[in-house]
Amino acid sequence: MLEGSGKYPQSLSVHYLIAISLALLSYLFFASVDAYVVDGEQLLVNPDFSHHLAGWRISGDQDLLQVADGTVEIRHDALSQSNTLSQCWDRERFPDRILVGITASTADLVPGVKPWHLAKAGLIGQFPDGSKDYRLSSRLVLLKQDVGWNSYRTGIEIDKSLERICLSIGLLGSKGSFRFKRPLLYPAAIPPTYSLIKNLLLAVWAAVGVIWLIGLVRHYRQRTQMGFMLAMLVAISVGIMMPAELKSEVENWLSLYLPECTTKQLLTTLGVPYQLPADMLPQRWDVSKFGHLLGFFLLSLILFSEKEKSVWMLLPGLVIAAVVTEIMQHYVPGRTPRLSDVMVDLIGIVAGWWLIRGYFKLHQAVAG
Repeated sequence: MLEGSGKYPQSLSVHYLIAISLALLSYLFFASVDAYVVDGEQLLVNPDFSHHLAGWRISGDQDLLQVADGTVEIRHDALSQSNTLSQCWDRERFPDRILVGITASTADLVPGVKPWHLAKAGLIGQFPDGSKDYRLSSRLVLLKQDVGWNSYRTGIEIDKSLERICLSIGLLGSKGSFRFKRPLLYPAAIPPTYSLIKNLLLAVWAAVGVIWLIGLVRHYRQRTQMGFMLAMLVAISVGIMMPAELKSEVENWLSLYLPECTTKQLLTTLGVPYQLPADMLPQRWDVSKFGHLLGFFLLSLILFSEKEKSVWMLLPGLVIAAVVTEIMQHYVPGRTPRLSDVMVDLIGIVAGWWLIRGYFKLHQAVAG
């Protein structure tokens, strides 16, 4: 796969062409076909808020909630305030598969210090012993920064061991405004054709991945980079395949020890004008984003450490890998591909190439 030196092997071009074609096909499929379709009646009572907040359980100070034209606004002036709206169902009256969604926006949002201090909408389960299950709470909306009106929708498989399910929408331990409208919660079904094509694409991707991995192992088996490269591929794969609930728990734990910052803060520190499209970079850099950056930075550093390899031999493969890692998240429960994550990966790739290139130039100057 990677044989040859500065020349661009024809076999590598074929590999790249296959991967690009498969990535484009996968993108078109996932972008145009719904994984979950409505299979029953709306489960929410008063979902359009036409009867004010009738049917909704209010937790917190009702004076901080305003309803107008089917839109609810929760506005806080202090970080100590928390307010939620919820509706609950007994498990036997709740379907095993649901489609849940909401349209929401935030303004002047200042999240609190805890990981769960934010604007959110999601499901909370309760076990027969009374303990709460928050694993599904991160599957719909988690907002820590200002965003305009966006519609969020996802399908969820419900754990049979739960005794009770609640949809909870609220602003927790944060200042600012959280507005939302048109919440939906329906029984759902997965179309058979969707499952068939999705599994077929996965089989093809698995075959391509095995071929590429065999090629990498053959090329690097006698080189010092072999162990580091495999370790990075394993780490990236674990990050990709981690279910949303587990990912959220890991991020919440790590966020207690690692700081977060916004893109605006980073660019201002670097002296770069903050005029980027909303989806181009993440608004907030948390544990997940730094993981993306570090993973592809180290992988780029390892691969570009071979001086005889042309940049244009390796760069397309790394870019394709960044795109494919996001596509694969369609196969992981609760995970959603994001363009901003691809951009973070690309920053890591370029940073790794730039650093190793600077090292080679410095080494050459000292040797000369």
